[in-house]
Amino acid sequence: SRERFTMDEKCSKAVVEAFNIFHERGLLYRANRLGNWSCALRSAISDIEVDHVDLEGRTFLNVKTHIGNPADPKGRYEFGVLTCFA
Repeated sequence: SRERFTMDEKCSKAVVEAFNIFHERGLLYRANRLGNWSCALRSAISDIEVDHVDLEGRTFLNVKTHIGNPADPKGRYEFGVLTCFA
């Protein structure tokens, strides 16, 4: 497969170099929009690395790649509620 992720060891150096070039050429910009953030990786991640789920509001869900939320009796995490932002 030719699929690659921005933080793969083989790609990260090329990604940083490309972003620097794009910035120098004025091709990058800042905007207010939602992004995908991984707390575990402490990095933004691609849309193809995210399972998108439409929520109607406050929802508790299990996270398949995590051992569970100790604050919830069923180990679920809260989604669909904005708790803070910068």
